[in-house]
Amino acid sequence: MVTIRNIPTELLTHSFSFLSFWELLVAARVCQYWRDLGIDHPTFWKYIKISRATSGSIACLTARLGQSGGRPFVLDVEIEGMHPLIPAKLIPLICCMMDCVQKLSIRLESWYLTELWRVLNNAAPLLEVLHLQLYSPDRILPRIPLNAWIFKNMPGRLRYVSICDVMFPSNSAIPAFASARYLTFEQPKNSTQRFPTYLFEYFPSMVGLWLDGGVMTFNQPLGEVDLAGLAKLIVLDINLHRDSTAEFIRRVPLSGIPYVLVGATTGLDFDATYDVLEPLRSPFNMSLITINPSSEFWLVIEDPRSGYRRIFAEYLGNYPDPKSQAEDSVANALFDNEDFSDQLASLGISVTNWDQLVPYLGYFTTIKELIVEFDQRGDPAGDVLPGTAARLFTCTSVSKLVLDARYHIVWLSEDDVVDFADRVAPMCSELELRRVMVDGRQRLNRRFSKISQSDERLAPSAEDIIRRFEKKSPRIT
Repeated sequence: MVTIRNIPTELLTHSFSFLSFWELLVAARVCQYWRDLGIDHPTFWKYIKISRATSGSIACLTARLGQSGGRPFVLDVEIEGMHPLIPAKLIPLICCMMDCVQKLSIRLESWYLTELWRVLNNAAPLLEVLHLQLYSPDRILPRIPLNAWIFKNMPGRLRYVSICDVMFPSNSAIPAFASARYLTFEQPKNSTQRFPTYLFEYFPSMVGLWLDGGVMTFNQPLGEVDLAGLAKLIVLDINLHRDSTAEFIRRVPLSGIPYVLVGATTGLDFDATYDVLEPLRSPFNMSLITINPSSEFWLVIEDPRSGYRRIFAEYLGNYPDPKSQAEDSVANALFDNEDFSDQLASLGISVTNWDQLVPYLGYFTTIKELIVEFDQRGDPAGDVLPGTAARLFTCTSVSKLVLDARYHIVWLSEDDVVDFADRVAPMCSELELRRVMVDGRQRLNRRFSKISQSDERLAPSAEDIIRRFEKKSPRIT
């Protein structure tokens, strides 16, 4: 007789991977066999998050940490507010497990700062990722700085550090950070601070830096240590007050950094925008990549010869419908430069923001190659070519049209493809399909003299760019 026990262990364990922690607990109640597999599954013991300081939550945390059995695990502690169990139970429990933690994310009230330093004073030989944030009223920085001797002065495997609303010690090296290669340094938006030159001393191996904050000042020219540290960077991401961003670009040498991302939610002036582009040489590839369909896109300029990229993180709220006669448009200066469009080799646009951004591309009708990226997630039925707004963007010089799918395979009808090409690129003779399938070929073959097909993606999505220069933290999940 075939029973549920006949399911191979490997298949059952793989099936558990699709369950959340709470769903896994339900499955573990089916029988003793499933219970044994469930509590030994990584979802139970490896990926641990605690967001409440209750007796039940801490008891569950204790059981999960105990089940790890000395294996490396990921711990995410995110608790707002104060609770007596945090110093009494939670902090000592974390201290006991620091020798096995692989990724550690702690977000606690600044009231527990001294207890938190007690956690970080333990050696963490397996730690690869550290995220540290202290909550405080109005994001006022705590006065007590991070201990310079954290993790018992042992660098271990630490490669990524994220610090939010935490002060660094003054005039003290931090040996535990000596091997860290990526740093996110976030300060309150309402703060004013000097350019953190000390970061290059604390992180001598740093190749990726993300600065997020308010007003940043420069009281003196950058020193040799700062210039040497900047010269080693592969990626620099700055998200500061608008005026500070322009001053940062003017003061800091960016030409030797391959990837620079500028947060421009309030808009950059003409000079600052073109200062960012200084090391790139035309012809450029330009992409408008959706990050969040409702709030943000990236304007990516690439020099295909050097591989250098300049990325402007743009707020969609700065791009209202021109017909609305809104006065709050703070569109990127590149959209208003007719000469810049003549220097483009290709232009890529994500479908989800096509309607909103196409009205700003009036000067970009002389491009030779147009890339349309299908970036919708989920239901493939939502994959359609742009509609009415396509009439507002006709490029008679386009000779090659590329249809590119970011996630899943996209299916289109040949009538839709031909109609779209006739509206947007009437003189186009070449069609390239990347992860895009077309139902029917008769009209397609009559319309295009050359059609090519590929299973590989072309347009650089946000994920592609992130992976390429190892941007952003390894996620604590």
